[in-house]
Amino acid sequence: MSLRTKVIDAVLDDHIGQNNIVSRREVIDFFPNYSNSYAGVILSNSEMNRDHSPNYQSFTTRIGRGQNRIHQDILNMRQKERGE
Repeated sequence: MSLRTKVIDAVLDDHIGQNNIVSRREVIDFFPNYSNSYAGVILSNSEMNRDHSPNYQSFTTRIGRGQNRIHQDILNMRQKERGE
């Protein structure tokens, strides 16, 4: 499972974030098995307004320094995948 999916699951399961907003620090602290440099950029690298490869699905919007909102559509899709 990708870190992207793990972050989305952690938000859905109320382990990190609040009201679909998650901070860089929360991701780093919740996923200690990933390097700080990797876990620390997953949110900013996933911003909707960034250009990525055509097959990469962005899932966040930056709302403040170190804080991103995960899009509700992405959360809804993951809930369907999980059978919720």
